[in-house]
Amino acid sequence: MLPKQSVKRIIVLSVLLVYPLLAVSTLKASAQAGEIPTDAETIAAGDALFQQNCKTCHNIETKLIGPALKNVYDRSELPWIISFVKNSTKMIQDGDEQAVQVYEENNKVMMTTFDFLADEEILSIVAYIKDQTDNPPAAAVATVQQTGG
Repeated sequence: MLPKQSVKRIIVLSVLLVYPLLAVSTLKASAQAGEIPTDAETIAAGDALFQQNCKTCHNIETKLIGPALKNVYDRSELPWIISFVKNSTKMIQDGDEQAVQVYEENNKVMMTTFDFLADEEILSIVAYIKDQTDNPPAAAVATVQQTGG
């Protein structure tokens, strides 16, 4: 058994070592959120692109063929998201761990390659996803409340 003084030191050291890691992680997520446009024009463009290219396989709140996209910008870095949207097949073939995980979690269904989309267009889709995440439509809110989410 460790003396009380040693236990206190271990706790203090643990807090001092873990807290900065948590703070850096939180700052990184909030910094990335700051890179996502919030203007109405970009969100509207992202909405149109999402409807044309994404909605068949994706939903914000629920998994369809592909994963639900709510908070996707918190799960992955923006450059990774852009690369994945442009060519997930290449990322999977190259052994990107996160890309392989997404592929395996979604019944090994390959996502369509969207290499014709500019980075700014993909960023506008992410802006739309963030807007929908932060301001879900009334129907989505009612569904979540009914299911106890």
